[in-house]
Amino acid sequence: MKNIRRKKHLLVALPFIGTALMLTLIQAPTNLAPLAWVAFVPFIIACSPKAKTWRLFLFGYVISLCYWLGNLYWVAPVTIAGWLVFGLYTALLWPVLALCVRYCREKKVPLFLAAAILIVGVERMQGFFLGGFFWRFLAHSQYKNVTLIQIADIFGAGGVSFLIAMVNGLLAELIVTFYQKKNFTLVKFAGTAIVCAAVVGTFAYGWWRIDQEKECVTE
Repeated sequence: MKNIRRKKHLLVALPFIGTALMLTLIQAPTNLAPLAWVAFVPFIIACSPKAKTWRLFLFGYVISLCYWLGNLYWVAPVTIAGWLVFGLYTALLWPVLALCVRYCREKKVPLFLAAAILIVGVERMQGFFLGGFFWRFLAHSQYKNVTLIQIADIFGAGGVSFLIAMVNGLLAELIVTFYQKKNFTLVKFAGTAIVCAAVVGTFAYGWWRIDQEKECVTE
Protein backbone atom coordinates (compact mmCIF):
# COMPACT_ATOMS: atom_id res chain seq x y z
CA MET A 1 0.00 0.00 0.00
CA LYS A 2 2.82 2.36 0.89
CA ASN A 3 4.58 1.57 -2.40
CA ILE A 4 1.43 2.37 -4.37
CA ARG A 5 1.01 5.66 -2.51
CA ARG A 6 4.68 6.52 -3.05
CA LYS A 7 4.36 5.78 -6.76
CA LYS A 8 1.34 8.09 -7.05
CA HIS A 9 3.27 10.82 -5.26
CA LEU A 10 6.19 10.45 -7.66
CA LEU A 11 3.92 10.51 -10.72
CA VAL A 12 2.98 14.06 -9.76
CA ALA A 13 6.11 15.32 -8.01
CA LEU A 14 8.72 14.28 -10.59
CA PRO A 15 6.97 15.87 -13.62
CA PHE A 16 6.39 19.06 -11.62
CA ILE A 17 10.07 19.13 -10.64
CA GLY A 18 11.03 18.56 -14.29
CA THR A 19 8.91 21.53 -15.37
CA ALA A 20 10.38 23.71 -12.60
CA LEU A 21 13.93 22.82 -13.68
CA MET A 22 13.24 23.53 -17.34
CA LEU A 23 11.54 26.84 -16.54
CA THR A 24 14.67 27.77 -14.61
CA LEU A 25 17.05 26.75 -17.39
CA ILE A 26 15.23 28.59 -20.18
CA GLN A 27 15.88 31.98 -18.59
CA ALA A 28 19.14 33.91 -18.18
CA PRO A 29 21.90 33.17 -17.43
CA THR A 30 21.62 29.60 -18.79
CA ASN A 31 19.38 30.63 -21.72
CA LEU A 32 18.41 27.12 -22.83
CA ALA A 33 15.50 28.70 -24.69
CA PRO A 34 14.48 25.64 -26.79
CA LEU A 35 13.39 23.89 -23.59
CA ALA A 36 10.54 26.41 -23.31
CA TRP A 37 8.70 24.54 -26.07
CA VAL A 38 8.49 21.41 -23.89
CA ALA A 39 8.83 22.82 -20.36
CA PHE A 40 5.16 22.41 -19.43
CA VAL A 41 4.69 19.01 -21.09
CA PRO A 42 5.52 17.00 -17.92
CA PHE A 43 3.30 19.30 -15.86
CA ILE A 44 0.31 18.86 -18.17
CA ILE A 45 0.73 15.08 -18.34
CA ALA A 46 0.90 14.87 -14.54
CA CYS A 47 -2.45 16.67 -14.24
CA SER A 48 -4.36 13.50 -15.03
CA PRO A 49 -8.10 13.31 -14.38
CA LYS A 50 -7.20 10.47 -12.00
CA ALA A 51 -4.87 12.66 -9.90
CA LYS A 52 -6.19 13.59 -6.48
CA THR A 53 -6.96 17.26 -5.82
CA TRP A 54 -4.94 17.36 -2.60
CA ARG A 55 -1.93 15.78 -4.32
CA LEU A 56 -1.92 18.26 -7.20
CA PHE A 57 -2.36 21.16 -4.81
CA LEU A 58 0.27 20.05 -2.29
CA PHE A 59 3.03 19.14 -4.73
CA GLY A 60 2.15 22.03 -7.02
CA TYR A 61 2.44 24.50 -4.18
CA VAL A 62 5.62 23.12 -2.58
CA ILE A 63 7.53 22.73 -5.86
CA SER A 64 6.32 26.10 -7.14
CA LEU A 65 7.40 27.72 -3.86
CA CYS A 66 10.89 26.23 -4.21
CA TYR A 67 11.01 27.39 -7.84
CA TRP A 68 10.09 30.99 -7.05
CA LEU A 69 12.18 31.35 -3.91
CA GLY A 70 15.14 29.82 -5.73
CA ASN A 71 14.84 32.03 -8.80
CA LEU A 72 14.15 35.17 -6.78
CA TYR A 73 17.09 34.60 -4.42
CA TRP A 74 18.45 38.04 -5.26
CA VAL A 75 15.45 39.70 -3.57
CA ALA A 76 16.31 38.20 -0.15
CA PRO A 77 19.31 40.48 0.58
CA VAL A 78 17.08 43.50 -0.08
CA THR A 79 13.98 42.36 1.80
CA ILE A 80 13.60 38.90 3.28
CA ALA A 81 9.96 39.58 4.15
CA GLY A 82 9.17 40.66 0.59
CA TRP A 83 10.99 37.63 -0.80
CA LEU A 84 8.98 35.24 1.38
CA VAL A 85 5.62 36.95 0.88
CA PHE A 86 5.98 37.15 -2.87
CA GLY A 87 7.14 33.53 -3.02
CA LEU A 88 4.17 32.40 -0.95
CA TYR A 89 1.78 34.24 -3.29
CA THR A 90 3.22 33.21 -6.65
CA ALA A 91 3.46 29.59 -5.45
CA LEU A 92 -0.34 29.50 -5.39
CA LEU A 93 -0.48 29.88 -9.15
CA TRP A 94 0.76 26.36 -9.90
CA PRO A 95 -1.95 24.57 -7.91
CA VAL A 96 -4.53 26.76 -9.65
CA LEU A 97 -3.02 25.89 -13.03
CA ALA A 98 -2.81 22.18 -12.19
CA LEU A 99 -6.44 21.93 -11.12
CA CYS A 100 -7.61 23.87 -14.19
CA VAL A 101 -5.59 21.64 -16.52
CA ARG A 102 -7.02 18.54 -14.86
CA TYR A 103 -10.55 19.92 -15.29
CA CYS A 104 -9.92 20.58 -19.00
CA ARG A 105 -8.61 17.06 -19.44
CA GLU A 106 -11.72 15.67 -17.74
CA LYS A 107 -13.93 17.69 -20.09
CA LYS A 108 -11.87 16.69 -23.15
CA VAL A 109 -10.92 20.28 -23.97
CA PRO A 110 -8.13 20.29 -26.59
CA LEU A 111 -4.93 20.73 -24.63
CA PHE A 112 -3.25 22.99 -27.18
CA LEU A 113 -5.98 25.54 -26.52
CA ALA A 114 -6.42 24.91 -22.80
CA ALA A 115 -2.70 25.09 -22.05
CA ALA A 116 -2.26 28.31 -24.02
CA ILE A 117 -5.13 30.11 -22.28
CA LEU A 118 -4.32 28.83 -18.79
CA ILE A 119 -0.55 29.36 -18.88
CA VAL A 120 -0.87 32.90 -20.23
CA GLY A 121 -3.60 33.52 -17.67
CA VAL A 122 -1.31 32.41 -14.85
CA GLU A 123 1.44 34.67 -16.17
CA ARG A 124 -0.95 37.60 -16.02
CA MET A 125 -2.00 36.67 -12.48
CA GLN A 126 1.57 37.35 -11.36
CA GLY A 127 0.68 41.02 -11.72
CA PHE A 128 -2.15 41.02 -9.19
CA PHE A 129 0.08 41.33 -6.14
CA LEU A 130 2.57 43.93 -4.88
CA GLY A 131 2.33 46.04 -8.00
CA GLY A 132 2.91 43.18 -10.43
CA PHE A 133 5.71 40.89 -11.41
CA PHE A 134 5.62 40.52 -15.17
CA TRP A 135 8.81 38.55 -15.49
CA ARG A 136 10.04 35.01 -16.20
CA PHE A 137 7.33 34.44 -18.81
CA LEU A 138 7.80 31.79 -21.48
CA ALA A 139 8.11 34.67 -23.95
CA HIS A 140 11.02 36.23 -22.08
CA SER A 141 13.15 33.15 -22.68
CA GLN A 142 12.99 33.78 -26.43
CA TYR A 143 14.58 37.23 -26.48
CA LYS A 144 17.41 35.99 -28.69
CA ASN A 145 15.00 34.48 -31.23
CA VAL A 146 14.49 37.71 -33.14
CA THR A 147 12.32 36.15 -35.84
CA LEU A 148 9.89 34.58 -33.38
CA ILE A 149 9.38 37.63 -31.20
CA GLN A 150 8.35 39.92 -34.06
CA ILE A 151 4.71 39.03 -33.32
CA ALA A 152 5.10 40.94 -30.05
CA ASP A 153 4.45 44.16 -31.99
CA ILE A 154 0.87 42.91 -32.40
CA PHE A 155 0.21 40.55 -29.50
CA GLY A 156 2.81 41.57 -26.94
CA ALA A 157 4.78 39.11 -24.82
CA GLY A 158 1.54 37.28 -24.08
CA GLY A 159 1.24 36.32 -27.74
CA VAL A 160 4.67 34.71 -27.75
CA SER A 161 3.89 32.83 -24.53
CA PHE A 162 0.56 31.75 -26.02
CA LEU A 163 2.25 30.22 -29.05
CA ILE A 164 4.83 28.36 -26.97
CA ALA A 165 2.14 27.12 -24.58
CA MET A 166 0.10 25.87 -27.55
CA VAL A 167 3.03 23.71 -28.63
CA ASN A 168 3.44 22.40 -25.08
CA GLY A 169 -0.24 21.51 -24.91
CA LEU A 170 -0.21 19.79 -28.28
CA LEU A 171 2.86 17.71 -27.45
CA ALA A 172 1.35 16.69 -24.11
CA GLU A 173 -1.88 15.64 -25.83
CA LEU A 174 -0.03 13.59 -28.46
CA ILE A 175 2.01 11.84 -25.76
CA VAL A 176 -1.11 11.04 -23.72
CA THR A 177 -2.87 9.78 -26.86
CA PHE A 178 0.08 7.52 -27.72
CA TYR A 179 0.44 6.24 -24.16
CA GLN A 180 -3.29 5.43 -23.88
CA LYS A 181 -3.21 3.86 -27.36
CA LYS A 182 -6.10 5.97 -28.55
CA ASN A 183 -6.89 6.73 -32.16
CA PHE A 184 -5.66 9.94 -33.74
CA THR A 185 -9.04 11.61 -34.17
CA LEU A 186 -10.08 14.38 -36.54
CA VAL A 187 -10.11 16.82 -33.62
CA LYS A 188 -6.48 16.01 -32.77
CA PHE A 189 -5.52 16.25 -36.43
CA ALA A 190 -7.19 19.67 -36.65
CA GLY A 191 -5.42 20.80 -33.47
CA THR A 192 -2.06 19.70 -34.85
CA ALA A 193 -2.73 21.55 -38.09
CA ILE A 194 -3.74 24.73 -36.24
CA VAL A 195 -0.62 24.74 -34.06
CA CYS A 196 1.69 24.01 -36.99
CA ALA A 197 0.05 26.77 -39.02
CA ALA A 198 0.43 29.20 -36.10
CA VAL A 199 4.14 28.41 -35.74
CA VAL A 200 4.81 28.66 -39.49
CA GLY A 201 2.77 31.85 -39.72
CA THR A 202 4.65 33.38 -36.81
CA PHE A 203 8.04 32.76 -38.37
CA ALA A 204 6.81 33.90 -41.79
CA TYR A 205 5.64 37.16 -40.24
CA GLY A 206 8.95 37.51 -38.40
CA TRP A 207 10.98 37.09 -41.59
CA TRP A 208 8.75 39.61 -43.37
CA ARG A 209 9.15 42.20 -40.62
CA ILE A 210 12.93 41.75 -40.53
CA ASP A 211 13.10 42.14 -44.31
CA GLN A 212 11.06 45.33 -44.00
CA GLU A 213 13.57 46.74 -41.55
CA LYS A 214 16.47 45.82 -43.82
CA GLU A 215 14.81 47.60 -46.73
CA CYS A 216 14.34 50.73 -44.62
CA VAL A 217 18.00 50.69 -43.64
CA THR A 218 19.22 50.32 -47.23
CA GLU A 219 17.02 53.18 -48.36
